[in-house]
Amino acid sequence: MNGKFYEIVKNIMVELFTHDKFDLHECDSPSSLTEKKVEKIITENKIKENGFEEYFKLYNGLIINWNAKEIDGLGKIKILKVDKIFSDGKNLVYFDDTPEDSPLRDFHIVDFFVDEACVGMYKDHPELPGMHFFEFESQTYPLHVDFEGYMKLLAETRGFFYWQKVILDHLAKTPGPITQNFKKIMPELFPDFDYDQFIELYESLRIDKK
Repeated sequence: MNGKFYEIVKNIMVELFTHDKFDLHECDSPSSLTEKKVEKIITENKIKENGFEEYFKLYNGLIINWNAKEIDGLGKIKILKVDKIFSDGKNLVYFDDTPEDSPLRDFHIVDFFVDEACVGMYKDHPELPGMHFFEFESQTYPLHVDFEGYMKLLAETRGFFYWQKVILDHLAKTPGPITQNFKKIMPELFPDFDYDQFIELYESLRIDKK
């Protein structure tokens, strides 16, 4: 079963593999579990996130870790395996002193791209839809895209380090150093990248405007 997610993963990998300006440290797209196992996990956890089931019936996670050879640019993607996403986040996402009614107790990491931060989603909290950026021991911030939208943005950014903060800067209308670096380095690494088009794509994917 191929489709849009197959194209997303293939295009990221082909670009990083075929250009000698990158060092590729990790690159793995594990085969999916059986469809029945994926369906069982999704049903048990009542997941309705757009694109989630389709992706995990094709791949069981995604790991890509790269850096540019000649300029200061790197990227990391670590989509967890579906059977790991719904493990208990105690002592990482929440702690013993986290209030019992805190939504953080129902937050599940999806993209664990760096040790101190991640992107994940809430289970059983329809008031908190889509994907959220989370710096541990801080608070979560909505990215206002669903899982499919997040993967489409990953395809554009190739997992450029902390690209999620570029989205948050855009939402806050306060471009910081990460955004400035992103706007400068991305076109140097990927000549087809255009920041304004990236923002247009993001705006078209926002679930809070539908």
